[in-house]
Amino acid sequence: MQKNILYAIIAALFILPFIPFFVPSTFFFPFIVGKAFLFRVVVEVIVGAWILLFLKDARYAPRITPITILFGVFVGVMLVADLLGVNVSRSLWSNFERMEGWVTLIHLFGLFLALQSVFSVQKLWNRWIQTSLGASVLISLYGFLQVAGVLVIHQGGVRLDATFGNATYLAVYALFHAFFAVLLFTKTRLMWLRSVYVGIAALNTVILYLTATRGAILGLGIGALVAAGLYAVLTRNKKAVASAVAVFVVLISLSGILVLNKDQQFVTSSPVLSRVASISLEAGKTRFAIWNIAWQGFLDRPVLGYGQGNFGVVFGKYYTPDLYNQEPWFDRAHNIFFDWLIAGGAVGALTYFGLFFLTLYVVLRSKRSPAERAILAGLLIGYLIHNLFVFDNLMSYILYTFVLAYVSSESREWWKLQFSTVSESATNSAIALAVVAVVLYGVNVPAFAANRELLQGLQSKDPLARFTKALSYHSFGDQEIREQMVQFAIRVSNNPQVPITDKRKVAQQVAGEMAKQAAISKFDPRVQLLYGSVLNLAGDNTKAKEVLNYALTLAPEKQALHFERANAELALGENKQALADLQQAYNSAPGYTVAARVYGTTLIRLGKKEAGEKILRAHFGDSWFKDDATLSALFAAGARDEFIKLWTRRVNEEGRTRDGLVQLARAYFIVGDKGNAINAIQEAIVKDPSFEAQGNMFIESIKKSL
Repeated sequence: MQKNILYAIIAALFILPFIPFFVPSTFFFPFIVGKAFLFRVVVEVIVGAWILLFLKDARYAPRITPITILFGVFVGVMLVADLLGVNVSRSLWSNFERMEGWVTLIHLFGLFLALQSVFSVQKLWNRWIQTSLGASVLISLYGFLQVAGVLVIHQGGVRLDATFGNATYLAVYALFHAFFAVLLFTKTRLMWLRSVYVGIAALNTVILYLTATRGAILGLGIGALVAAGLYAVLTRNKKAVASAVAVFVVLISLSGILVLNKDQQFVTSSPVLSRVASISLEAGKTRFAIWNIAWQGFLDRPVLGYGQGNFGVVFGKYYTPDLYNQEPWFDRAHNIFFDWLIAGGAVGALTYFGLFFLTLYVVLRSKRSPAERAILAGLLIGYLIHNLFVFDNLMSYILYTFVLAYVSSESREWWKLQFSTVSESATNSAIALAVVAVVLYGVNVPAFAANRELLQGLQSKDPLARFTKALSYHSFGDQEIREQMVQFAIRVSNNPQVPITDKRKVAQQVAGEMAKQAAISKFDPRVQLLYGSVLNLAGDNTKAKEVLNYALTLAPEKQALHFERANAELALGENKQALADLQQAYNSAPGYTVAARVYGTTLIRLGKKEAGEKILRAHFGDSWFKDDATLSALFAAGARDEFIKLWTRRVNEEGRTRDGLVQLARAYFIVGDKGNAINAIQEAIVKDPSFEAQGNMFIESIKKSL
């Protein structure tokens, strides 16, 4: 029985390197969710079996080292920070897009304990690294098939993402494995095996380069430099010193050549080189702005922060209008230091970095060979450099946890936990199995089912029924389910074929769900914006304005909130207040063309054509009218002749395409000129004969309305 438990644990531990290959298409966020569920299930089985094992065999009891203690303290601190944070559920459980939260931290800690205990006894560290290197070779081959165009790059563009769906995630994976390969190179004297490890290191380095992830490339370079320099210091070998100096000179020279030639064709024609060469203080302006927002947020809650997953609260509060051309809502600071300051405050960040630097200290003070110490130190520094520009993902967490356990395994134990061994019995095994089953179900099944229903809802002809069923599981994915309901309500609202009563009915149902989410995420301005927008769709503009007033206390400079509140005010006939909102959004960032378009168009709609046109011309020149909303505003303001004149000019300047002529026909129709509407459709048929059947249907509809 005991052997069977041990074999089961080892088998499960060796499943972990193959998690990157698990990308089930039946999940919402398939590149994230599938891997995370598999990881959680595997770790829950490992930990449950390991507890039963060490209760039978004291050799496998938890090893209490300084790293073990500090890792446990970090997890404990983050639990307190999450429980005292601004959204406890989000902090503990995360969401489908990230699949992190405290639940992931406790799984990582459980994995650390089991890895350290089992592999220390069984001496399987190198075998696990070899297995993971083998997996990295397969991942690399997948990446090369993407380069060849045989397989698609999932995130688009030219940056490889393999089975990760994100180039940055693949980059840090390759970073770890490049160092792992060099590590094993130093631990064997077999030349053929050394050649294999050199090949694997080179393969992962090439893949890392092809991801065009600047932080990881920088991390690899600095990590290699640290490893070479440290090896020279530890060995005091003249050849090693010369090699370290050579590495330094090569890296500096290559960097200098790249920077000095960043405008040359060989750089600009390469998506990777041009991206790396673009590293500069100016290029990092957005990151610096986000980091400044994070710092201000930290000062508000300096001790334990906001809890994990709540950077959006800080981003909204300290958002500056000049960020209008970036992604609308950041949920991370894209810097490991600031991310942990926000998630866990000074205490959380100190314990996280304390764990990192303690591990580095243990590496340097260990009895491992100079080469191994140098490589492990280089890996840790490279990983840190990478994370100064982005954030972790599941596989980087797993690989980092492995390194922590590997380093801790040769650290001096402070004390050994004593457990009374238990006898092998069917009862004890049944109890252990029952506990694991309960944890497996509670942690995974409701969210698993909800995720599947959410995806089916997105593919269904009756999404609301599926979304409602997904919500019935009461999982940590409820917010994302409700957000998809809002998107569905928007699509229905924009569909001219849906009766207004049905549009309102859908919006009202979704508004009811968003009211629940707004109560849970009461400090999240993005959620309040979605709630206010669906209230506007439902026709409850008074309530929408109330919600958006509150949202603007959370994110006073966010232009999208001013846009949506203006929509509520226009519906309520509060035109002056609406224009004030839109003017504020426009003045906050004069370069923001969306704000200019909305403000100028609204001025025209409300009869202030001269003022509106002036703003639009300032940003769009003679093409100021080439926007459906702007032309509709002219019609609404009663400028029908100009409405037709500008529609005709627009269609002419765009080449009188079939679609353009159909739009022109619609313009003629709504002003009552049905003859010219028919003429435009007939011209469209001539332009595109395949449109004849549909065009004739349009003509018949126009004639019947005569």
